Amino acid sequence: MIPRLLLSAVLPLVAAGLAAGPALAQSQRVLIQRGETLVRQHCALCHGIGRDDASRYPNAPLFRELSKRYPVDV
Repeated sequence: MIPRLLLSAVLPLVAAGLAAGPALAQSQRVLIQRGETLVRQHCALCHGIGRDDASRYPNAPLFRELSKRYPVDV
């Protein structure tokens, strides 16, 4: 339950930061930093969160692939 809740909270923040226009560059950085902090604090213990790192546990899917398993609202 917690991973789904975090995923549904973090990914929209990151996506919103990436989708905003140039005028919102500062707020983009803030949203991305918040999302990255949440992921490091709550997800990185089990899931691989970087572009190339592996998950610590074989049954923990890579964070970058969670959107393939669960719907993500953007």
